[in-house]
Amino acid sequence: MSTANDVRARYEEAVAYAGRNLHRSALFGFNSNVDCSLAMPDRLCLPSFPPDLAPVVDALLAGNAGEFRISAKSAGWLQQALRWSPARMGGQAGIMSNAAAALGVNATAFAENRSPELGKLFNRRVNVIGGKGKALSRHFVFEFREGSCVCVGSDRATVRDTNRVIVSHDPADFSLALTPAFKKASVRLAPSLGAAVVSGFHNLDPAIAKKRIAEIAALVRAWKTANPALRVHAELGMFASRAVLQETVARLAGAVDSFGMNELEAAAVRMAGSDVGTLAGEVVIHQAAGSIVLGNTPREHAEDAALFGHALAAFKAVNGRDGTLAEVKRFVSQKDLPFAPVLGGIPAIKATPLFTVGLGDTFIAGYVLVK
Repeated sequence: MSTANDVRARYEEAVAYAGRNLHRSALFGFNSNVDCSLAMPDRLCLPSFPPDLAPVVDALLAGNAGEFRISAKSAGWLQQALRWSPARMGGQAGIMSNAAAALGVNATAFAENRSPELGKLFNRRVNVIGGKGKALSRHFVFEFREGSCVCVGSDRATVRDTNRVIVSHDPADFSLALTPAFKKASVRLAPSLGAAVVSGFHNLDPAIAKKRIAEIAALVRAWKTANPALRVHAELGMFASRAVLQETVARLAGAVDSFGMNELEAAAVRMAGSDVGTLAGEVVIHQAAGSIVLGNTPREHAEDAALFGHALAAFKAVNGRDGTLAEVKRFVSQKDLPFAPVLGGIPAIKATPLFTVGLGDTFIAGYVLVK
């Protein structure tokens, strides 16, 4: 894939291959939530703020990316204090299931706290398993750009780089509680599935993480017993606790077929003492510029899967919504489609995103759905 024409031709081939070789049915667990985004204005002023938002304010003033947990009271304050964009689906499982449904895949998602607000954000074709709750489950996303001015009281700072800060109050995803009803339903569904994704481990409360990860690893093995042909993928995230990351990798390494992570998450895995390339038969490291597939026994068409994932993510970045298979095929056939340079990997389609949150999860949805 040397010239732009060569890369575009490979994208067209990969999307065509995906169109003929998508899994018909897939399961996505376990985290879904409501995302509220704020595209940072040229000047953001906060005259005062609740005490538990102090680390968030420090990150905004410093221009540093980060993820922070806050109280229900502060979440309510944020909701009222700033003008947020319309709510979008958030959480790895929620985003992936919607992307799959848009492609015509029979997608099932687990959402234990399915509030009316969250329920409306699922694609109507997604089969959602979970209780109907009312608890607040929101992630507030500050998407700020270089040169923006942040004012907090008498403190002022200019943002040094385009980045984002995520602030969340989300008890359901912090516990990843799996109901007996879901366990039973998922094992019963397993024989009909082609692929499954487990995610959300990075949000786990360290006090319960060991028990919950062991529980999920056992459930994955039950799925594989019911359907030995089922491919199960584990998607990582930005872990606040190294111990939770180590437990996640150790417990799932022998249970899943593949792992996925971005470049920062891969660095954290290495710092935690694991060899990224040997975690599973297949490991994909993805970023905005492209991806690389590692592992002991990657699929024959892993590159096609990665190219299809990048195509899905680029379509969503440009259009602000999930694409159908026909739309993605037309998208990659554009003659002036630009590509991001990536050294020694699979180049992504270069796109100016309407928003950045969830594009990596959209990539993974496409990646895992290809046989």
